[in-house]
Order: sequence, then structure tokens, then C-alpha cells
Amino acid sequence: GHSKREVELEGEALFEVASLKFNNSYIPFIVKTGDQNLEVLGTTFNINSYGKVISTTLVEGAVRLSFGDENQQLLKPNQQANYSSSHKKVTIKEIDPFYTIAWRNGVFAFDEMSIENVMEVLARWYDIEIEYQRDIKNIKFTGSISKYEDIGEVLEIMELTKDVKFKLI
Repeated sequence: GHSKREVELEGEALFEVASLKFNNSYIPFIVKTGDQNLEVLGTTFNINSYGKVISTTLVEGAVRLSFGDENQQLLKPNQQANYSSSHKKVTIKEIDPFYTIAWRNGVFAFDEMSIENVMEVLARWYDIEIEYQRDIKNIKFTGSISKYEDIGEVLEIMELTKDVKFKLI
């Protein structure tokens, strides 16, 4: 089949895709993530589908998103589409692409991200479990951390914000 290239994604990946031509017609490259279909129009983009929301960030080029039979959405560079499958709703916002592609360069970068989400990312990377002793809903974290630091050092960096304390057990 030269008519279509399809990938199914769970988790997170950064794609760099060149347009492919075959017999003078473009071959669509499609990334399926749950309910979301993304059609690539020659581009660099990042998809994160770990949480309840599928986040698609376009770094350069263009992509077309569709969700089930419903609305299609064309993304522009430095836009992020967040699709909630439970609400079947998509919101588009402008972002700084630095944060999305930082992890490809061995860095976690967080921009006003809730501590809960930050810890979710770290928990996956370092394979640790996290327990919260109190409500942390309103704490946000901005900063970047090397992925290759010892987890203890990462947590120390985060404690510098004075908002959180960690105990390794």
C-alpha cells in the first residue's frame, strides 16, 4: 500500500516528517491517537497522550487534526491543540515551542505546569511512585531540568521553589 502511512501512538513522541510523493500524488501520513487523527502536511510536531488530554504541538509546517467525524482543525506553527476525549472538546492555544522540543534534547522543560503533571512526567521517566501528603492542586512549576540528573537532585532543584518538599522512601 503506497496510498497511506499510518502510525498508532500511545504515550509521547516527536515526529519530523517530510512530504512523500508517489506517482505525483502526496501520500498522507496519519497518526492515530485514541479518538484523534492527525494528518501530516510535511512538518515537525509533538504529541503527548499520557494524561486525559491529547496534546498536539506544532513546531513547524502544518497538520490537520480531526476527531471522530467532527470538526477538522488546521494547526499553525507554535500552536497546541488540547483534545479532551471525555468532553469531546478541542482547544487551541499559542505556545513557546521551546518547552515541547526540550525533552528531545535531554531536558524536561515545564512552563507553568501543575506540580501534579510535572511529577507524573518524572514518575514515568525515573520509574518512581509518588504520594501526596496534602493538596497540591494550585502549585505551578516553570523551569527545565536535565533528564540525566539523579532524581534526588531533580527534587532538590524543585524544592528551591519553596512550594514543595520531597521525601524519598
